Amino acid sequence: MASFGSHGLAAAATQERQQEAPVAPGLQVPGRDKGSRTRSAMQDFSAFPLYLSSAMWDAVEDQKIDNVVIVKQITQMLARDFKLRCPSESTSATLTSLLILREPEAAARQKLIDNGYAFLTSVKAQISQILLPFKQTKVEAAHYMERLPVDSKELPESLPIRTHLELVKPRMSVSELLMTAQAFNWREAKGKKINYRCCRAWCSWVR
Repeated sequence: MASFGSHGLAAAATQERQQEAPVAPGLQVPGRDKGSRTRSAMQDFSAFPLYLSSAMWDAVEDQKIDNVVIVKQITQMLARDFKLRCPSESTSATLTSLLILREPEAAARQKLIDNGYAFLTSVKAQISQILLPFKQTKVEAAHYMERLPVDSKELPESLPIRTHLELVKPRMSVSELLMTAQAFNWREAKGKKINYRCCRAWCSWVR
């Protein structure tokens, strides 16, 4: 399976934006003011595997399809259908875990886990780039979710995708996703830890 590096995403990681990026022109969502800038509320979409279609799971399991394509397809689906604009750390970490678990070779999988922080950073950089055009589109306040619910019945009633969801059983274990995330080396070269809220989010999901 081709790596992110082969597509130049390692370099793109240096362009990663802050988690709470300023709202783009035209993007109107609930948020909070810090000084003169409005910042949008972060969205915990770590339950997204529960909303992947059969076709998407087929793509995840297809070793001929690169990680870059998987990230693009999932991110675009979440942005288009569920109005993802400002993914939380847990959302990016869940997607990173999914990419690791689709790796068939144990040695290659462990290498990705050992370099978890760098891999997560490259995934976040790609997600940020994919979301840029979507952030130019107005999102109705009623459709902006700070958390993607585990139960689809809790989706906003007026969200268009709600009426034609294709809900299938995830082809990866939620527990495996959690354990993979916990096995990551969550440290930068300088020893700085990243946000552990993702683990708490997954724990509540597993229950």
